[in-house]
Amino acid sequence: MPRIGRRFFPDFVAKLRDGRLFVVEYKGEHPIGAPEAREKDAIGRICARTTGNVFLMDRRPDHGVDMSGQMRKAL
Repeated sequence: MPRIGRRFFPDFVAKLRDGRLFVVEYKGEHPIGAPEAREKDAIGRICARTTGNVFLMDRRPDHGVDMSGQMRKAL
């Protein structure tokens, strides 16, 4: 995916049974507020909204919800 001046290579991409792509970008707690992380989150959400695919910026853990819980919620 394109980024300002660079490209965005997400951590995981899976094709779902219904044909959509599920794109996951994993971030620990430290870099989650960094400008690069915010840019990737915005790009992923825009791409998902316009294509019908699913994007998740996985945060470790996000309000007590682990990675598998965040993935289930996104789907």
